[in-house]
Amino acid sequence: MKNVVGQVVTGEKFFNRKEDIRKLWEKIKSGSSVLLSAPRRTGKTSILYHIKDNPEEGYSIFYLDTESVDSCNEFFRKIYNHLLNESDEKLKVKIVEMVKSLGKKIEEVGKTIKLGDKELDYYEELVLLMKKPDFKDQKIVIIIDEFAQTLQNILKDDEKKAVLFLEKNRSLRQNPEINKNIQFIYAGSIGLENIAESIDGSKYINDINSQILKPLTKQEAKELITFILDGEQLINDEIMDYILQKLHEFVPYYIQIIIQEIHESGFSGTTLEIDRIFEEIVKKRVYFEHWHTRLKPYKSNEYKFAKKILNIASENEFVTSAVIYDKAVEFGVEEDYKAVVNALIYDGYINNDGKPSEYKFNSPLLKMWWCRNVAN
Repeated sequence: MKNVVGQVVTGEKFFNRKEDIRKLWEKIKSGSSVLLSAPRRTGKTSILYHIKDNPEEGYSIFYLDTESVDSCNEFFRKIYNHLLNESDEKLKVKIVEMVKSLGKKIEEVGKTIKLGDKELDYYEELVLLMKKPDFKDQKIVIIIDEFAQTLQNILKDDEKKAVLFLEKNRSLRQNPEINKNIQFIYAGSIGLENIAESIDGSKYINDINSQILKPLTKQEAKELITFILDGEQLINDEIMDYILQKLHEFVPYYIQIIIQEIHESGFSGTTLEIDRIFEEIVKKRVYFEHWHTRLKPYKSNEYKFAKKILNIASENEFVTSAVIYDKAVEFGVEEDYKAVVNALIYDGYINNDGKPSEYKFNSPLLKMWWCRNVAN
């Protein structure tokens, strides 16, 4: 089997989502900076790694995750040092030469290269470096994963700093001496637009070309299962259809854990066994605990509000917008409750795609787990 659960999937175990990748390259080739938004566990990071590992001709792709970064200067320092260390040898030599030509001192620790002065303004240093090169037939694409989370981290410290962070990133993208050679892909599982709007910063991201990574279609889900099984005759078409019927929404992660549990269960081929396997899956905290953990950084009343909304949605078919507002008043978050609800949508917990006034869990598996392990 080709099943990798909960980790970035690369190489021969990567399921090639050709249409999503085609659309992303189309936006890259247009010269745009791109915002790739995706709920958690939809395969976003694996797609980004695939882009990095399989660049089209004339492109050098850099990937870095800034989820833990909580300051503007640290963000730009991380990009600067990443360019120094993650280039191929030919490009690295050129970048190091450019850094030295700017009069900067470089430290080498083992195979790691970095600037010696930690007190530098790394935004200004990055601007100087990015203005300098002319790669002619080569373009650099910098993928920044969890960019919205970085913004959220900075916002917790100071709203003005968060706005300045967005402003500096826009200035970097909009500089004609830079964007002729360098463009950005911002990726994340929480809503950048939602956070930017909350601090009146939408104008600083309205130049970014947006792409939303959605769950698989039913046909893609079938193709993924076939790909994972890799010729192993573990389930037939009837069982495959039954699994997909129970899932409703086809998120790769859920498909992967179901196939893993089937593989390990001594499965003999009945729908009753599939029902039992679903029951066993929701008993395992390891598969779902990260969903609850995602809420814990919320402010106290926002956390209690979000948890209550998810509790109601898990115990019923849906939770209405009227009930949501009533609970917002109850927890004293009526001014900001829409931002919390939007965060739950962007993070992949709930949706209101059926009716605007009715919010339901995206995944029956997550709903079952939440109801049994968190709501009660």
